Amino acid sequence: MIEKFEKSKLIGDTRRILYEIAAWTENLYDANAPSRLIGDLPDNASAADSDWETTGSAGPVIERSVIIGHVGRVIDCLNTNRWHGDPSNLYLTYRELTPLHGLLESSSVLMSPVDYAVDPDAASSVFNILEIFFARVKLELDHEPLELKELAAIAGLAKKTVRMAAIGQDKNPDLVTFKDGSRTYVKSEEAIRWLAKKDADYRPIDWSEDQLLPPVDPKNVDELGPYLRDLREQSSLTVADLGSRLGWGQKTIQAYEALENVDKNFDADEISFDETMQLSQAICPSESADLIRIVDRILHPIILEKKLSKQLPSSAGQ
Repeated sequence: MIEKFEKSKLIGDTRRILYEIAAWTENLYDANAPSRLIGDLPDNASAADSDWETTGSAGPVIERSVIIGHVGRVIDCLNTNRWHGDPSNLYLTYRELTPLHGLLESSSVLMSPVDYAVDPDAASSVFNILEIFFARVKLELDHEPLELKELAAIAGLAKKTVRMAAIGQDKNPDLVTFKDGSRTYVKSEEAIRWLAKKDADYRPIDWSEDQLLPPVDPKNVDELGPYLRDLREQSSLTVADLGSRLGWGQKTIQAYEALENVDKNFDADEISFDETMQLSQAICPSESADLIRIVDRILHPIILEKKLSKQLPSSAGQ
């Protein structure tokens, strides 16, 4: 499938924006402010030279950010018109991305005539997909009137094209609008009618896959591995991508791969609660709390049993 929105590039632009926002805090506070936000900056990360499409290029803290996962879900939705989850999951993504949208929308906050805090091209590309996504939430979930620029964003058309469709309000216009103060709006039902008529670059969100988490919880470690593999693959991540994104060591990566493959040599000690939290936020950001509970419920007794088996013989000999 040809991607309308190139996911790897847009995720790279998001990494760059988050990195540059963190770096920008040095100008606001002090020289140590960026390290307090994102730890030690990666050696290869710089505004000009870094390959931002490379997983981990902005450092492990940014890579683990829920924003990376949510932006990825938005891109998948816009490319496929499918949402892996229900409307409450989509609203969670909307809420999580609202601060980033607000920052990119308020150019006076991040940009100055002298210098750019963030790369303008990266900011523009990410802001564009957020504008489309936010407009679709307004149309399809909130059923609120749209401004002409929001309708243009959804349709993939220039704002001028949409404005021309509304000209001649009293002469049977192609698009019926109404005024509220100085702004022009289109009712949600009219927007949907016009989008269908125009054969615009728009289809309603397909909710057929109504749950991101599979409906049946795994009961044991043999069921947990394939369960996690399905979620990872839905997130378009390889095991190597996942390990790099989360900053895992080789032993943790090998242990996780063994878990997915239901390998009897799986070492549960290598998957700590911290790794469980990181994993859940990376492959299931909208329902990470539920996934953390599922994984911990299965792995914690295994880890506890191993610790007891090591300690009890020595205790018995005392």
